[in-house]
Amino acid sequence: MASEANSQELKKKIQQMKLLHQIGLKIVSVFDLNELLSSVVNLTREILGYDDCAIFLVQNRKLVLKALAGFPNKVLGKEIPFGKGVVGRCAEKREIINIGDVSKCSFYIPSGLENIKSEIALPIVFSNKLLGVLTIESSKKNAFTKDDEETLDILCSQIGVAIQNINVTQSKIKEMEFLHQIGLKIVSKVELDELLSCVVNLIKDKLGYSFTGIFLPVGKKLVLKAHSMGEEAHLGFEIKFGEGVVGKSAESKEVINVGDISKCDFYIPSELKDAKSALAIPILHENRLFGVLAVESSEKNAFKKDDIKLLKILCSQIGIALRNVEMHEELQKLAITDSLTGLYNYRFFRNRLEQEITRAKRYGRPLSLIFIDIDDFKFINDNFGHLKGDEVLIAIARLILDNIRKVDSVSIMKEVEIDIAVRYGGEEFMVILPETPLQGAISAGERLRKLIKKEVNEKIPLIYNGRRFMITSSVGVASLKEDDTSNDLIKRVDQAMYDAKKKGKDQVCWIE
Repeated sequence: MASEANSQELKKKIQQMKLLHQIGLKIVSVFDLNELLSSVVNLTREILGYDDCAIFLVQNRKLVLKALAGFPNKVLGKEIPFGKGVVGRCAEKREIINIGDVSKCSFYIPSGLENIKSEIALPIVFSNKLLGVLTIESSKKNAFTKDDEETLDILCSQIGVAIQNINVTQSKIKEMEFLHQIGLKIVSKVELDELLSCVVNLIKDKLGYSFTGIFLPVGKKLVLKAHSMGEEAHLGFEIKFGEGVVGKSAESKEVINVGDISKCDFYIPSELKDAKSALAIPILHENRLFGVLAVESSEKNAFKKDDIKLLKILCSQIGIALRNVEMHEELQKLAITDSLTGLYNYRFFRNRLEQEITRAKRYGRPLSLIFIDIDDFKFINDNFGHLKGDEVLIAIARLILDNIRKVDSVSIMKEVEIDIAVRYGGEEFMVILPETPLQGAISAGERLRKLIKKEVNEKIPLIYNGRRFMITSSVGVASLKEDDTSNDLIKRVDQAMYDAKKKGKDQVCWIE
């Protein structure tokens, strides 16, 4: 009898070693979680000969049945609260629960299989974190010995390592897929608003943060240009450099991670009313600040090292994309800009004038043109040289730009004009004045004429045969009429400028 018992014990030991070996092989060769768990329960039941085997994983403070052998598949997904039944108590206590006779167990919950006499449940733990529970049932009483407990405990350690490895691998794959996907998306965007909207929405969809926003530097402030909260937040929210989480990140060009905003004396409340933690990462390209990515969560200490690492890589991509947008705008501007003066060129003028006329007529708004021609410019070129003539043109262009209406920057690189200044040709300049009636345009033209005469002559004194040559301009003004085409308006303002020439130059004329 003793020999038979020893033989049975040896056979069981071999089975246990075989199970651990087979599971070990699976762990290093399988990278799909469902496939791994299914292999574990089937091998355990098959090799050790138990009636059933199942693995529950922790999800949202519940235990969810993820793999089974010996049960009908329809019970997959079954949930057990912590503390309930053998499985729930095992999870709550994080210790092995070995029930030799389930008929005497007050907290045993029947699995639905007949003739079950004993059950064992073991916690699956990795790095002190509970991942799940392995449970096995038998139709024999006291089926699970101390040796079984030791073997199955080793098995659970292996399962814990495997689950963690798969989770990390899948997380890294998801990160790589996300970065690849967002890289493909943003590298193709050359319009600023489209790019920023694309970025915040991808972050929201893929990473699920409560609030994501992108701030861009505008002068000495950072302005919210895109966010993930729909109509719940407003664009244009401003933060000064050095203030708040975003401002400090911009000023230092460093990551600012606030785990608990209630303990942060420099946090500026955002549109996320229940924010608990905040993160700001500078968007840099070649150490130049292009903006700040702001992320907030309704959980404390939400942003871990892995989150920050991923978002820093993302911000590098955004920085490259913003630089691409800037270069695209620069190229566009070169195509529509006069190379000498920096003003818009004739091609741009004609397109923009058509747009402004269409808008003015649609909404019944006024629109005017100012035509500036430099008096006796040929004399300047002939007697002082073309370089001096270029200097005069540049000075006048700068003066016009400095004295037309503008609004604050809304783009990375350039201001957006209300008035549009153009080099029309040679020594001729045009200014489009939206929302401006004739009288307002006459006043603007007179102001520019006086400034040219005063400031350009002070800046560029011209002496000819011992006498001061005065740089002056003839200015024409005209306003849009109801039936005007762009050619009609240009013809009328051109005639007004020639009237100023005929009347002695250095004056403003207009046509009603």
